[in-house]
Amino acid sequence: MTLQQLQYIIAVDEHRHFGRAAEACFVTQATLSLMIKKLEDELGTKLFDRSRVPVTPTEAGKPLILQARKTLAEAQAFTEMALHPGVAVRGTFRLGIIPTVAPYLLHRFVRKFLDTWKDVRLIVHELVTDEIVRQLEEGRLDGGILATPLQNTSLRIRELYKERFYVYAADDHVVTQKTYIVLDELPTQDMWLLEEGHCLRDQVIDLCGLRKRESEHHRLDYYAGSIESLIRIVDAEHGITIVPECAVEELSDDVRRARIRGFHDPAPVRTIALALWRDDNKRPVVDALVDMIRGVMRNNTVE
Repeated sequence: MTLQQLQYIIAVDEHRHFGRAAEACFVTQATLSLMIKKLEDELGTKLFDRSRVPVTPTEAGKPLILQARKTLAEAQAFTEMALHPGVAVRGTFRLGIIPTVAPYLLHRFVRKFLDTWKDVRLIVHELVTDEIVRQLEEGRLDGGILATPLQNTSLRIRELYKERFYVYAADDHVVTQKTYIVLDELPTQDMWLLEEGHCLRDQVIDLCGLRKRESEHHRLDYYAGSIESLIRIVDAEHGITIVPECAVEELSDDVRRARIRGFHDPAPVRTIALALWRDDNKRPVVDALVDMIRGVMRNNTVE
């Protein structure tokens, strides 16, 4: 068994096609197929069901491919340690981040982080929560920035910051006539939400006591994939939505005064955290990342 063979099976798992996997690994399909067949013979089990299109891992192969990802990550950490002795914060860190945080957080810390830690390469993927969790478990990501709590309790959580929720309302909506919003009095029939799959949608549903339902109040079905799109449809349809603090900070002062209303205490909040499957190999990078984000978000308040 070699690391190269592990790379080949991971490539097939990702591309679900032997030809495309071979291209990604810069070898011929015959070479890749032969090396995987040798590994299967050595293990005494089939890793892939070649009769299906696309190629899929067998039930026996799934945990072995997952372990292969972890083994390659360990090997990469070993190599980086050998190549950069004495450099604590170094190497590649693959970071997932949810779409309702990415536009408001990344620009605050990424450049400063890379300028501070010049031996770190940061690879960022914008993904919904379930996909971040799945890729953490599979070893495709080293960390994920998302909202907690999570259903998966096997992940390690490093809290980064908390942010309050606010109501965003069209300028002619009755909500704008109030100074503060009492949660129980929120007119949920006018509420617009992000499409399913976004954790912010689930948080708002729980917060407002809403339930997933057919469009009983709107004759327009609109599946917004971003907070910016959600705000535009709220303006057009004279409705309301709930947005996190960082999104509010990006709005102009005039828009804040006209359309943003805070909740009466205790105001609802969400916690943004860095989730990790394990951080033993990347602990120095993780610590540096957590410290940097906590620092830039320390004064995270909306006036």
